[in-house]
Amino acid sequence: MNRDFRIAFVCVVTAIILTVTAPDGKAVTLYKVEPLWADGAPGAKGDEDGDKPTLTIYLTPREKATGAAVVICPGGGYGHLAMDHEGHQIAQWLNSFGVAGFILKYRRRYKMPSEQSE
Repeated sequence: MNRDFRIAFVCVVTAIILTVTAPDGKAVTLYKVEPLWADGAPGAKGDEDGDKPTLTIYLTPREKATGAAVVICPGGGYGHLAMDHEGHQIAQWLNSFGVAGFILKYRRRYKMPSEQSE
């Protein structure tokens, strides 16, 4: 795993944890989307949505939170990620048990190996 990615991921998760444990007790929105790199991902070959990795944060209400969290990496294929049924729905289900869900939208290959020129 790339060192820069690990550092960015740890910073985002730490900021989220500090926000969850903040004493102000303000209400949390349903979910929040945070880019993993503010200036674009290293090595990105485009500027489309699929070139911008994000972390979608589903926090539980403070009174229901257990302190547990799960990172969700939805499946899919070369063309898309199954963000709804393998991402958002899973995060909402985890929230029903008081568990925070973090959906990782990661980059994929541009073409299937059979479509790539040699």
